[in-house]
Amino acid sequence: MAAQKNSSFLLLSLLLLLSSTSVSFAQTGIASFTSSPYSKQSCTDKVPKIKMFTGLNETLYGNGDICGTNYIVTCIGAVDPQQTSPCRRTKTVTVTVTDSCTVEADGKPCSTFVLSAEAFAQIARPQAGLAKVAYKLVSSS
Repeated sequence: MAAQKNSSFLLLSLLLLLSSTSVSFAQTGIASFTSSPYSKQSCTDKVPKIKMFTGLNETLYGNGDICGTNYIVTCIGAVDPQQTSPCRRTKTVTVTVTDSCTVEADGKPCSTFVLSAEAFAQIARPQAGLAKVAYKLVSSS
C-alpha cells in the first residue's frame, strides 16, 4: 500500500512539474570566432563598440533585416563527437548581430555564428576553435 502511495505521489509530482514547465526548443549550429582587431561590420559599416557580438552565416543573415537583433547562444558540445567538450561552466552568452559571413579566413563556408573572441571565450575554450551550439532569437530590431 505504501509503495502504491509513493508511486502515485511521484506520478502526480511529475505531471505537475511537466505542466508548469515551458519548454522552448532552440535550433542547433556551429560557432567559431574572430579575433581582434575587429573590422567594420556590414550592419553599421563601423567597428563594433560592444564586446558580445556575432556575424551570421548567409542563411540566418538573409538580406540584413536581422541586424541589431540578439541571440542567446549556448555551448552544447564538441563539433566532433570524438573530442572533449569545449564548453565552459558559463555555457550561454547573449550576442548582438552586427555582421554577415560568407567565407571564413581559411576559405571554408562560415559557421552558423562567428562570435567575437570575447563571446566565444565565455562559452567555450578558444583552443577548440569550434563549438556545437543551440541558439534562439530573443529580440528583434
